[in-house]
Amino acid sequence: MSKKYIYSGPLSGVSLKEGGDVILIPGGVVSMPPDNEYTKRLIRKGWLREVKISSKETKRRKS
Repeated sequence: MSKKYIYSGPLSGVSLKEGGDVILIPGGVVSMPPDNEYTKRLIRKGWLREVKISSKETKRRKS
């Protein structure tokens, strides 16, 4: 299962075994598997920040 992140590093792209090809655009939202080593590395660098879903959006999705 993937999570959504906001990317803040340089323009880049990566092919992930679990997630296919991902284009990393500064300020863009990307879906990446949280347990992937590349994802973890970008989080440690501070280039990925998880997008938090508000309680309103959670309720809307359940409806």
